[in-house]
Amino acid sequence: GASMDTMVSPNLKLAQAAASQDIADAFDRFIAITFQNRVAPNRRNAADSIGEISVSVADASAPLQLETAENYTLYVPEDGNERIQIEAQTQVGVMRALQTLSQLIVFNYTDKTYKVADA
Repeated sequence: GASMDTMVSPNLKLAQAAASQDIADAFDRFIAITFQNRVAPNRRNAADSIGEISVSVADASAPLQLETAENYTLYVPEDGNERIQIEAQTQVGVMRALQTLSQLIVFNYTDKTYKVADA
């Protein structure tokens, strides 16, 4: 991946309205879990930080059940001007992708920014 860590804004927003209330709720949980530390004020809306996440789901009405397809594609750009992208078959896939993403985004205590670990 990139030698420079990709920074992520704690004000990460969905690029388009969530396809369902379940996805909106999952996104809110993801934000609450992922961004718990205070970012340095000058870094909050840094131009070189990723600020948007694009979610595309093929079937947003598939029920949240054990046998529901969970596959997803997660793309994290090396450039802060691009969007993080999630593509999934169902809402469950979107939730899995957000879970994975929350584990990839780490807080750097030295410069008080969020970064994607080895994107």
